[in-house]
Amino acid sequence: MVLKVKTTKRPASQVKRGAVVYVGGRPSVFTGVLHEGIVSVHDKLTNKARYLEPGTLLEVPYKTRKRKPRKAKKILLWKPSTATNPRKVQGVYLIHFKQPYKHALHYIGYADDLAARFAEHAKGKGSRLLEVLKMNGIDFEIVRVWKGKTRTFERQLKNRKNASKLCPICQRKH
Repeated sequence: MVLKVKTTKRPASQVKRGAVVYVGGRPSVFTGVLHEGIVSVHDKLTNKARYLEPGTLLEVPYKTRKRKPRKAKKILLWKPSTATNPRKVQGVYLIHFKQPYKHALHYIGYADDLAARFAEHAKGKGSRLLEVLKMNGIDFEIVRVWKGKTRTFERQLKNRKNASKLCPICQRKH
């Protein structure tokens, strides 16, 4: 019988009892080490016990480690907000009021779909401040848009507390 299994040679002390080994290319089962280092194997083909000289190296099949399957990396070809409608554009925007309302002259907002959000604002819906402006007859316009920006960027702009420096209309006046 020709040996078709990739093997490595090991001493009997490194082989577990009951392991499959190859002796001269023949599959056998390792049964143990007897007195004075004699190696005992059971030949599978002849179904007989064989005794090998002390210090004989046994051919043991290479252990092929079963690797855990790697987790597939998620590769996004577009942002999740555009997955359902490729025309959706997310971003942060700045609205300038034609007249100040109490202390406010600007509104900074974020939208997953800028076009739909602008339509809501035009109807006087969306944010409470713009709804109140609509009720009081104060006009407003969208003066700046940062496409692809996130809510964290919106929060950074609001925390600066100086929307007039970002507004192109206010910058022209000064």
